Amino acid sequence: MFRIGLSSSVFPDSSPDEVIGRAKELGFDGIEWTGQVHLGSGDRERANTLLMSTLRAGLTIASYAPVEAYSAASEDTVDIEKTLETARSINAPIVRLGLGKGCRAEGRQRVIFLDKLRRIGDLAGSFGISLAFSPAAGTPLDSLAEALCLADELSHPFVSLSWELLADKPDEETTTLIEDDPGAFTLLRMGSGRVGAWKLGSGALDLEPELWERILRAYSGKPGSSQVGCFALLGRDRIDNEAGLQFLAEDLAFARQLWDLENAFTRR
Repeated sequence: MFRIGLSSSVFPDSSPDEVIGRAKELGFDGIEWTGQVHLGSGDRERANTLLMSTLRAGLTIASYAPVEAYSAASEDTVDIEKTLETARSINAPIVRLGLGKGCRAEGRQRVIFLDKLRRIGDLAGSFGISLAFSPAAGTPLDSLAEALCLADELSHPFVSLSWELLADKPDEETTTLIEDDPGAFTLLRMGSGRVGAWKLGSGALDLEPELWERILRAYSGKPGSSQVGCFALLGRDRIDNEAGLQFLAEDLAFARQLWDLENAFTRR
């Protein structure tokens, strides 16, 4: 099952109820609650309220994303155990994390770094939650290729990746990466604010939507996806005006269009 979720980070000035209302009105399937404003790690009371409010609206919890990155240094910027407890409180199957900048490691330091990630993967597994690390410039995951290498080195059942663009739009190389190893990705993060901006206005498919179709097809068909479903997330850039809301609605319609095409392909 393929579903499309909204990251609450795009509405930092909105209350949780307002975020839920917009997600439902636009037609999203679920929400990724983020720690930027809406749910700080350790806030169990807020977590319980968010869980019930989200479910009553007929929406699913896609994931939880604390605002802090996880650092490979001795002083961690995010409390993993508290973050996992918060994610469990809202029944989030995935915690999406960034890795701190400047924490590259080679040689013996690389071994220590990997062991540390395995330990937090073990901890996540004890909670029944998967960790999905997001690629970002200036981190050990500053390209999808490097992220896949790290995932292969870790080879941990509860540590995976969040597939997301590091450029303005998908290209052949990044599309091939997810086709070659879709099981390494637990989340697909499509961004927001003009994901569909490079589709043809007529609705006909040009090269870029064809790449998106391949990405969604590979992702939705990854091993184990039938167990909890696959979530693609929209939402990276702040939305604070009507134009932004319109772009988000267009992006959602674009993703739905591609999913309908994928379904048609599968039924053949």
